[in-house]
Amino acid sequence: MRSALVFPAAFVTLIAAAGCASIIGIPEASIEWCQQSANNGHDFCEDFDHADPFGAWASPPPPPGTTRGLAPGESPPFALDTVVGPLEAGASAFTGLETSFSSQTFNDVKVHVDIRIAQTNFEAVDDVVTGAGLLLLADLSMAAAQPSLCVGLGLLPSMTSETVELALFLVPNSSDCVTVNNLPGDAAADAAADAATPSTDDDAEAGSESALPAYPQPHPVGAVYLGTWTHIALEVQRNAADGSGTITFTATPGPGGGGMVPIIPPNSLSAGVPELGIATDVTGPSGAFEVLFDNVTVDFGG
Repeated sequence: MRSALVFPAAFVTLIAAAGCASIIGIPEASIEWCQQSANNGHDFCEDFDHADPFGAWASPPPPPGTTRGLAPGESPPFALDTVVGPLEAGASAFTGLETSFSSQTFNDVKVHVDIRIAQTNFEAVDDVVTGAGLLLLADLSMAAAQPSLCVGLGLLPSMTSETVELALFLVPNSSDCVTVNNLPGDAAADAAADAATPSTDDDAEAGSESALPAYPQPHPVGAVYLGTWTHIALEVQRNAADGSGTITFTATPGPGGGGMVPIIPPNSLSAGVPELGIATDVTGPSGAFEVLFDNVTVDFGG
């Protein structure tokens, strides 16, 4: 397993002062991805290419058994690199970054991010399969009586060694959106099989459930290639009239296929505070998992 490249902020500052572009072999004229004219109009943008790449995020230090650092990015020079594991059955670990947008209201939230899933090592013990996630978009309610919802992007074992399946999880009214649940072995297998089967109109009708189950169910939404940079686009829109919502999701490039994007039922979303998390998030049994993130943007509408 490749170790994460961790650079103290003072060291990164020194490189920048000495001419970072020339040292790492990119043209001197290059500017940070977020400062380029095509990218500088977002409400929030993070490219990890500046002297304080974690300064806009509020997250605790990586726990034991995990790392959080910098590695070569989709846009030069750097990306966030997160590694978790191996973990024993029942042990959970989260390493990455989170931030909330206290000046915004959860109405229409668009998240774009480049990811590279460097490695996954799913294991099963007593018919319990590794739970793993990498992206969290939460609606944090402003009052106890209001609903809240966590929309999580998780990983599922694939039927091929070249790909990994992606699934969306909807977790209502949770006090802990960070910890990923394990999956029963048959649920993981069924979800992977569903992801390999194109969705139908009947599937879409089945997705309009009237309430969310207490135990989060995986909604397979496609597959991505291991070791390849993939662009993720996630948009969640709240219906203010009844607290329902719609999700739009794409992952490109991918091998095709995919499943059904879930529909958020009524009384699930409130006019709360949006929160974003990007991380490698695993509950064992597992081997090591590693995910890289770059070029994160968030935009708010409505």
